[in-house]
Amino acid sequence: MVLIAAEMLAQSPGLGKFVWDEFQNGSSQSLSRIMAAVLAIGFIGFLLDRIMLMIQKKIAWNE
Repeated sequence: MVLIAAEMLAQSPGLGKFVWDEFQNGSSQSLSRIMAAVLAIGFIGFLLDRIMLMIQKKIAWNE
Protein backbone atom coordinates (compact mmCIF):
# COMPACT_ATOMS: atom_id res chain seq x y z
CA MET A 1 0.00 0.00 0.00
CA VAL A 2 2.86 2.36 0.75
CA LEU A 3 4.37 1.71 -2.67
CA ILE A 4 1.10 2.56 -4.41
CA ALA A 5 0.75 5.75 -2.34
CA ALA A 6 4.34 6.72 -3.16
CA GLU A 7 3.66 6.19 -6.86
CA MET A 8 0.64 8.48 -6.62
CA LEU A 9 2.71 11.25 -5.05
CA ALA A 10 5.83 10.81 -7.18
CA GLN A 11 3.88 10.46 -10.43
CA SER A 12 6.07 7.55 -11.51
CA PRO A 13 4.53 5.06 -13.94
CA GLY A 14 2.69 2.19 -12.28
CA LEU A 15 -0.63 1.16 -10.80
CA GLY A 16 -0.65 4.06 -8.36
CA LYS A 17 -0.29 6.64 -11.10
CA PHE A 18 -2.90 4.83 -13.18
CA VAL A 19 -5.41 4.93 -10.31
CA TRP A 20 -4.67 8.60 -9.65
CA ASP A 21 -5.00 9.53 -13.33
CA GLU A 22 -8.31 7.68 -13.61
CA PHE A 23 -9.57 9.38 -10.46
CA GLN A 24 -8.64 12.77 -11.89
CA ASN A 25 -10.15 11.86 -15.29
CA GLY A 26 -13.65 11.35 -13.91
CA SER A 27 -15.05 9.69 -17.04
CA SER A 28 -17.88 7.18 -16.94
CA GLN A 29 -15.40 4.30 -17.32
CA SER A 30 -13.03 5.55 -14.59
CA LEU A 31 -14.74 3.78 -11.70
CA SER A 32 -14.57 0.37 -13.38
CA ARG A 33 -10.90 0.90 -14.28
CA ILE A 34 -10.10 1.98 -10.73
CA MET A 35 -11.88 -1.07 -9.32
CA ALA A 36 -9.98 -3.36 -11.71
CA ALA A 37 -6.69 -1.76 -10.60
CA VAL A 38 -7.63 -2.12 -6.92
CA LEU A 39 -8.42 -5.80 -7.46
CA ALA A 40 -5.10 -6.26 -9.28
CA ILE A 41 -3.25 -4.56 -6.40
CA GLY A 42 -5.05 -6.80 -3.90
CA PHE A 43 -4.27 -9.94 -5.89
CA ILE A 44 -0.60 -9.02 -6.20
CA GLY A 45 -0.45 -8.29 -2.48
CA PHE A 46 -2.08 -11.63 -1.68
CA LEU A 47 0.40 -13.50 -3.88
CA LEU A 48 3.36 -11.71 -2.32
CA ASP A 49 2.01 -12.52 1.15
CA ARG A 50 1.71 -16.23 0.30
CA ILE A 51 5.22 -16.30 -1.21
CA MET A 52 6.71 -14.67 1.88
CA LEU A 53 4.82 -17.11 4.11
CA MET A 54 6.26 -20.07 2.18
CA ILE A 55 9.78 -18.63 2.47
CA GLN A 56 9.30 -18.03 6.18
CA LYS A 57 8.12 -21.61 6.74
CA LYS A 58 11.11 -23.01 4.80
CA ILE A 59 13.57 -20.93 6.80
CA ALA A 60 11.93 -21.73 10.13
CA TRP A 61 11.75 -25.45 9.27
CA ASN A 62 15.49 -25.58 8.51
CA GLU A 63 16.51 -24.17 11.90
